[in-house]
Amino acid sequence: MGVRLVKPVVYTTEGPWSQIAPYLAKGIGCPLVPKDMGLQPNTIGFMWGLLRGSPELIKASIQSFQPWFYLDHGYFHRGHYSGHYRVTYCDFQQRQLIERPDDRWKKLGVSLMPWRSGRKIIVCPPSDHVARIFGLQKWEQTTLAALKTHTGRPIVVRRKTDPTPFRESLKDAHCLVTESSIAAVEALTLGVPVFVSPNSAAAPAGLSDFTKIESPIYPDREPWARSLAYGQFTREEMKDGTAWRVLSPSMTG
Repeated sequence: MGVRLVKPVVYTTEGPWSQIAPYLAKGIGCPLVPKDMGLQPNTIGFMWGLLRGSPELIKASIQSFQPWFYLDHGYFHRGHYSGHYRVTYCDFQQRQLIERPDDRWKKLGVSLMPWRSGRKIIVCPPSDHVARIFGLQKWEQTTLAALKTHTGRPIVVRRKTDPTPFRESLKDAHCLVTESSIAAVEALTLGVPVFVSPNSAAAPAGLSDFTKIESPIYPDREPWARSLAYGQFTREEMKDGTAWRVLSPSMTG
């Protein structure tokens, strides 16, 4: 999608996003628009999450051929207010590996643990809400059936509500399988190879073909990590314009 003469707006609503949206609007120098006002014509909208009207605004943007940015919890150091937020142009995750310098990655202080191996395949299904939004209601059923035709390894299903610490769940993991959960990003940083859909931010460092489940790949992860570090920002980086300076060139693509 090429650039058109549009003005940015930040859509806002109740909830935690209401405490973050003003920072982004200030850094861009654009207005805040309540979501219940609907899609604003000839704009590029910044929309948070998959609740409170955002899916409808995104759908309306696509149907109207208007560009949009999606915001959600970050790839690394996630968490409201003091954490990072991912921002993607006309997509839900950054799926392409973009060559970036290492400054933002180093600043995060995240270590890429050595690759490891194990016996189990860890499967992380999408939440019920995500499954409904993206039509993935049968993802778990079809994925488990496909895996069982290509491996005899133990398969452990780990749901988002599982109280076990994620790192503990990955002990003795051969690989992690998910559709597009950010769990795949964390697994890669912990040295566990992944199988994901092309919709995942982990796709550039993983595989999608279950016929290769016994032979995961172990790529150099740093170019991928540097790329994602340039796709997430703190609340202060939104406010001081850093996020907009990094993101605005993507509108020419």
